[in-house]
Amino acid sequence: MKQNIAINCTLLFLISAAVFYILQFSTPHIIGYDGYHHASMATKIIEQGFVPEQSWWRFGINSGSDLHFLYHYLLVPFVAIFGTITGVKISMVIFAALTVLSVYLWLEYSDVRFPHIFALLTFVSSYVFLYRFTLIRAYGLVIPVLALGYHLTLKRKFLWLFVLAFLFTWYYTAFPLLIMLVLLIVSIRFMQDRKKGFDIKLAAIPIVGSIAGLVINPYFPTNIRLFYVQLFRAMLFPIDEVSIPVDARPFASAFEYFYVCWLVLLLFIIAIVILFLLLRQKKAFFQRCSLLTWVMFILATLFFFFTLSHRRSLEYWFPFTAIFLGSALNDLIDRIKNLKIWVEKNKTKITAVLLIILCGYSIFMVNKLSKAIPASTEKEGLHHLKECSQFVKRTDGALVFSAWDIAPALFFYNPDNDYIVALDPAFLYLYHQNLYRKYQNLISGAEKDPYSVLKNDFTADYVIADQQKFMFANYLLSKQGFKLTARSEYCMVIEII
Repeated sequence: MKQNIAINCTLLFLISAAVFYILQFSTPHIIGYDGYHHASMATKIIEQGFVPEQSWWRFGINSGSDLHFLYHYLLVPFVAIFGTITGVKISMVIFAALTVLSVYLWLEYSDVRFPHIFALLTFVSSYVFLYRFTLIRAYGLVIPVLALGYHLTLKRKFLWLFVLAFLFTWYYTAFPLLIMLVLLIVSIRFMQDRKKGFDIKLAAIPIVGSIAGLVINPYFPTNIRLFYVQLFRAMLFPIDEVSIPVDARPFASAFEYFYVCWLVLLLFIIAIVILFLLLRQKKAFFQRCSLLTWVMFILATLFFFFTLSHRRSLEYWFPFTAIFLGSALNDLIDRIKNLKIWVEKNKTKITAVLLIILCGYSIFMVNKLSKAIPASTEKEGLHHLKECSQFVKRTDGALVFSAWDIAPALFFYNPDNDYIVALDPAFLYLYHQNLYRKYQNLISGAEKDPYSVLKNDFTADYVIADQQKFMFANYLLSKQGFKLTARSEYCMVIEII
């Protein structure tokens, strides 16, 4: 049995890694915007050790803390061995493959039938899921952490659960998910068997571990404020005045939502239907389904609603839905005697047919996405900013004004200068609301005296504009006090004189 699991794990990891490798290296460049920041942080750690503050972001509240610093340390060996760009790409290939593998193990150790099928369903459910896992982002290890947390909770491994919660807090701002998971497990087990009582000690472990991780932290206490901002002001309750990142926005239309999520939505509906069938049994309410089914029903439903308000929840909704469907279907098979006999008798045939369908569909999706990623990366054009960014490098310590989204790439290519803000415009807004409004007026071309604002309010020395901001650059050049010092097809450098 253990040998079969080991073989399945090896094959599933290799297949998943091959898929994500093909997608990740369909372009030689870093995919997306934030990846440049994470690659830079790993490089900084290699060069100077611990990074006490990100002082190069002059006007953002994120300059004094790094909420992902453990993630950045995990990137270090990859960057040190393979080089910066190749290293962070390989790291995400491995983390993405571990996500698929963790779904398999989660189901396997919950005695769910066809665990490899539902694990593969995770990454073929939508091309957006595949794309999101080519971005160099910390969420690559969230599902593996939650899978481990689920196992430790069931085994009541208090010390290891505490350590996991502590380290997860250092790793990523999604650490409340582990608290939620453990509370769900403890609550549902209590509802299934009230005689055992509510396990307060077990429920408290991830809470205590997370609090310890926040307090025993090299960035305490500034990390507390930044965590609050990212969770509540940037994600759950965005500031109306701030232009939020694309992945924090809802889908533009119902058509786009169904186009992206139609398969996982179908799987979610099927799982809900199965759940209702299970709930018709004449048993105590919470005993009509397994613990895993209840937990995943709640998580999948919660993240279904989250996806309606922002896209960045997709990477959680898809695996939760796959596990929910697998567990609910497994419960149904166990409840219907004839169905159980038929499934056990035809298990090999069912597996073969489903694998053929999944493999065929995945080949289609990978082929399609491997062509779309290079086109998307070229459209973003972040790698083309290297020339303009390094032109300013001749003036060490200069402050560069740019749009917030391209700042990580500018810093990646030129870490010798400082920049206004990066990663999220909310950081500038919460640093100084009036400056944020002036920033927006500048970028939109509505500021009547751009020279005074750039020179006196922001104390900037240069402006770098990418293709999308050429209108803004030309607007500046039509005013006095600005000099075009470098230009390419993709970017412009303007000196403030």
